[in-house]
Amino acid sequence: MKLLNFIAFLFVFKYANSSVYFDAIQPITVAQFQCAINSTVGGTTEQLKYFIGRIWTSNGKSDKTGIQNIQNFLTATNYFLVPQGYMFPCVSDGCPSASDQVKSAWNSVKASLNTSSFVLWVDVEGENIWPTNKTANQFFIQELVGQANSLGLRTNIFTSKTYWDLIVGNFKTLSTSTLLWYANYDGQPVCYRKYFLK
Repeated sequence: MKLLNFIAFLFVFKYANSSVYFDAIQPITVAQFQCAINSTVGGTTEQLKYFIGRIWTSNGKSDKTGIQNIQNFLTATNYFLVPQGYMFPCVSDGCPSASDQVKSAWNSVKASLNTSSFVLWVDVEGENIWPTNKTANQFFIQELVGQANSLGLRTNIFTSKTYWDLIVGNFKTLSTSTLLWYANYDGQPVCYRKYFLK
């Protein structure tokens, strides 16, 4: 399979050290991961090094395909890296609490990957998905991140400035150790780290 076909459905982004991270929701085989790892993505210095699979969906259920993709990536890299995944929390009426969602997501990951360490990214984006009550959204995110940290997970945020402002407003009370995976939709290199400073 050609790398171009494989990369076509991936969300790819670069970290400061020119490592390439990506996520995808379609099934990816070990062979496809190996092909991508052994190829360059954006030039000779940009190697694919990290995969962040979806482990939880906005309908309040674990993502078995995403978790299997993480397993396949670990196999392709000979378990060299700490696994990473993201959850798109369920935020509509009738959803489990933030704490219960994190516990269920982590239990699904542990059962499938047999791992005790994990990096969790929380997806905070989507227009007309989150409730309009920004204060309630802030408490929800704090509860989710707090529960994840209490489970020993390294917890970070995926968002954009537009979505962050829309969903939680001027919310800056997460730990300074919380990293930001910034969705750079506008193409402008801007640091939004300040949104997470205490």
